[in-house]
Amino acid sequence: GGSGAYSGGGGGGGGNVYATDVSMSSGESYAITVGTFGSGTGGANNNPGNPGADSVFDANGITSTMTAIGGGGASSHSNNAGDGGCGGGNTGGYTGGAGDSTQGDSGLGTGYGFDGGSGSNSAGGGGGGTGEVGAAGSGTTPGDGGDGKYFSIFANYGESGYFSGGGGGGYNGG
Repeated sequence: GGSGAYSGGGGGGGGNVYATDVSMSSGESYAITVGTFGSGTGGANNNPGNPGADSVFDANGITSTMTAIGGGGASSHSNNAGDGGCGGGNTGGYTGGAGDSTQGDSGLGTGYGFDGGSGSNSAGGGGGGTGEVGAAGSGTTPGDGGDGKYFSIFANYGESGYFSGGGGGGYNGG
């Protein structure tokens, strides 16, 4: 997912792509790239959070490539939140926009991702998750990050079957 930013917004979760009935053969090699999270910005006031990197599954001609887009970084005081698999949250007190989800269906898979939440006053909005939109900051109460998408078939993995939740917003009122 994307990283948070100075004073408030939450980073967006990485997008999810889910496919069933993908046939694979024993002994074949498949190229899988697992995207990394967005690195922090070191607390600089005007630097937005960094986006996460994409994750890619390439089945060597058996099926089309599937790409889960990395999460959007949170906004800073002078920048909009980043778009990504799930959008980054907006920093509290800044009038710029929250990030949008750009995750769509990919290859044979169905894509999941939601927008980040807006900031309010001194409270940042939460980053979007793959299960819901990041909550907006309200007054001095930061917004929660959007929940990850639940996949019952993977209940023993991820966070008990939930994947790619957004980061929560923070309070920057001092």
